[in-house]
Amino acid sequence: MENRKSNKGDSILTALIVIVVGVLLFIWPGTMIVTFTKVLGGTIAAIGVLQLIRSLTDSMRNPLKTSLAICVLVFGAWVFMFPDAVSRFIPVMLGILLMVHGLDTIFTAISARQFQLSNWLYLLIMGILTVVGGVLCIGLSAWIRDTGMMFLGAILVYDGISSLFVTAKVGRAEKKYKDFIDADFRELDDDK
Repeated sequence: MENRKSNKGDSILTALIVIVVGVLLFIWPGTMIVTFTKVLGGTIAAIGVLQLIRSLTDSMRNPLKTSLAICVLVFGAWVFMFPDAVSRFIPVMLGILLMVHGLDTIFTAISARQFQLSNWLYLLIMGILTVVGGVLCIGLSAWIRDTGMMFLGAILVYDGISSLFVTAKVGRAEKKYKDFIDADFRELDDDK
């Protein structure tokens, strides 16, 4: 249960960060690319540090997780130190992330349909739109890098809002499912 609460908190925090970054890109598209790259690098490095701390303090120390955390940390530091070179690849990287996130939302919608949730179709549409946004980021990466940062900001705001929506729907479904499992049952006598 604690793991689910942690994942929900992580999802909400990530969605809020994505919304803020999207708004900044929309308002100041020309000046934000290098700053965005540095923030992205710092964020990746911070995630690497957090993963490294988590892997080193875990009772079941996994060398693979520790190695991955170090790689994430080093990559984040490299992105932070060389923002101009890396900024050319930001639309492609974000496109890939959006596609992966959209596919995850699609799979969540499929699961929601299996649990017969009424809003599964909204989740599916949001997932498809997120994948399309990712494909556009990759296909139009040169345009996005040069003149389309406002478009990229709008896509990120949409992704953050849809993530909050998905997190809320999944949380409600988990509560409904938990209530179903935790319900009190009593046996009926066959004699009555």
